[in-house]
Parts: sequence; C-alpha cells; structure tokens
Amino acid sequence: MSALLATTTRAASLKNVERLPSLSPAVNRLLGMLAKRDIDMAQLGRVISADPSLCGHILSAANSAYFNRGSQVTTIDQAVTRLGLTKLRRIALSKSVSRIFRGMRTPDGWSMTRFQLHSIATGAAAEILCDYLPVEDCENAFLGGLMHDVGKVLIACGQPAQFSEIEAAVSLTGRPQIEFEREILGADHAELSGLAIAKWELPFLLSRAVSHHHNPELAREFGELSLSEILHVADRFTNSLGISVREPTADQAPPQLPSIPGHEYPQAPFAARFEEEWKILSAVCF
Repeated sequence: MSALLATTTRAASLKNVERLPSLSPAVNRLLGMLAKRDIDMAQLGRVISADPSLCGHILSAANSAYFNRGSQVTTIDQAVTRLGLTKLRRIALSKSVSRIFRGMRTPDGWSMTRFQLHSIATGAAAEILCDYLPVEDCENAFLGGLMHDVGKVLIACGQPAQFSEIEAAVSLTGRPQIEFEREILGADHAELSGLAIAKWELPFLLSRAVSHHHNPELAREFGELSLSEILHVADRFTNSLGISVREPTADQAPPQLPSIPGHEYPQAPFAARFEEEWKILSAVCF
C-alpha cells in the first residue's frame, strides 16, 4: 500500500470515531456512576428510575427465572435487593453500552449479538480477575471489557468494504485480525476504541487501557498490573471459549484459563465464578 493511500485510509478510519453520536449527559453520568464499585444506591436508583427503558430492563432481569423468588419486583429498590449491587451494575452497564449501537447498519458477516456477548464476557472475566490480582484502575474493568472492541463496530459499519477485505484475509491466512487492520486501514480497532472512549469523555485511564489491550506492555505501571494486561488476557480467555466476535473455527484450540506471567491467582474459583456469572449475564442482558 502506498504511503498516500495508507494515510487516506487511516484518515477515513479516524472519521468513523468523529461520526459516533455523543453520549447524552444522562448516559455519561450513568456510565461514570456504574463504573465504580462504591455507589450511592439512592442516587443510582433515581437515575435508573428516570430512564424507562433501562428501568424496564432491570426489573425484567430481577423477575427472570434466575432471580424470581415467587413474588414480582416492581421497584428499583426491590431489584437492587434481589439482584445485588454487582449484578445490577453489570446488567445496567451492559444495557447502557449496547444502546449506543442501536440502529447502526451492519454489513454481511457482522453479528452485533456476538459482539455484545463477547464484550460482556470479557468485562465479567476482567472484573473477576481484578478481585484476585493487584490491578491499576480496577474499577473500570467491566466497562473496559464492554468497550475494548468498539473499534471493530466502527470498522464494520463505517468501512464495510475494508471490513470484508480484512475478514477474508484472516480466514485465508489465520493471521491475527489486528495485523490486517493496521496494514489495510493504517489504524486498528484497539486504537479506535480508545479514541471513542476519549470522544465520550470517559476516564483517560480507561481510554489508555483499551487502546493498549493488544500491546499491554505500553501501559504497564511499576508495581501493579495494568488494566490493559487484564483486558488482554480476559479477551483471549473468552475467545478461547468460543465467545468471540468472529465465528470460532473448527480447529480452534481448547479453552485456556488466563495465564499472567509473574502473577498467580486461584484459577478454579475464578473459573467457577465466571461460569456462574456468564450463565446469568448472557441470559438477562438481551
């Protein structure tokens, strides 16, 4: 690819970020509030109650087969009691982020459902890992998982011809998708994801973590694991389970628990917690 063509293609990729709709102040406030584990529940209840769609989704989740205890939940306060704060956060965040992409026209070969399932699974795996490991900016782990592949949506919807070219090249060679993104677009989905987060005026550390989730060594800080490293291994783990944006191939390697050089954690409890959380989130977030 000529330097001029590469520059032009990169400029087109960056324009995809510019075309993203801005988050409303209410959604921005909600995402910022939900990203934290220490939440003012009264304030959260008021924000959710003021959003009819989100409120309905939370009440539906609380009354689902996974949580129903014989009586109907009719208020957010009751839903909080039944779901618990952690599950309420994850469900509300998943729903809030998924609505950003509602109505986007997608090309053949792109599944928004697979994208959202992979994002939720990666967020859950990342946040559970943070319970066992010393991770910088761990409060943004779930949101980071939800947003780490936003750039893939931007490429698929904004540059469908190049998206198809990248998909065909990956299928033919088996090389990593991100390599073809850089060759064909002059940018990759991780960079675009980080730029989208910056456009939405979400925390800088979240943008940095997502931007480097394929090269986490660039975001490493002294003493603690970077959130980029956690997103990197969570992404690989969920892909190994077949919970991936692309359809898994027939010769895919068997699932592997996340391995982080220099850091040990209890893998069996992690796997059990992830399996339980995944059953619930995959059922109630859609």
